[in-house]
Amino acid sequence: NAATDIEFNFPFGFKELEGIHSRTDFDLGNHQKLSGKKLQYFDPETGEILVKANTMIIKNLLAELELQLSDIAFSGLRNIQPVTLQKLEDLKHWMNELNMSEAIRLTDRFIDSVYAWQAGQTTLETVAANLCALEFYEKNIVNN
Repeated sequence: NAATDIEFNFPFGFKELEGIHSRTDFDLGNHQKLSGKKLQYFDPETGEILVKANTMIIKNLLAELELQLSDIAFSGLRNIQPVTLQKLEDLKHWMNELNMSEAIRLTDRFIDSVYAWQAGQTTLETVAANLCALEFYEKNIVNN
């Protein structure tokens, strides 16, 4: 039996992205019991029981979102690169796959405000407010 964690250094400190454990079904059994949800899947073709890994995918998605938001913070709102906005657009595909509608809404609102500011249709304060809302959402999800 062994255990190891994969962590990401967010601006507010290290958080676990994934825990890899080789032991009994103690953790899975307790998660299933407390949540009332079946967290495993029986694959009839292989005869194996597979464990769902949505939590890991969400945490990895949030780590990538944090990287993009940090890039924006370091370069400044006035210097947002098109590639950064494209990466945010790409992340929305995975947000959609994971039914993260609030994340999609906040990401869209931020991206739209950047384009509106670049076209002279809104203020930089609006862009900053939308960025703060997206960052607050991301940090709230990571810390829960």
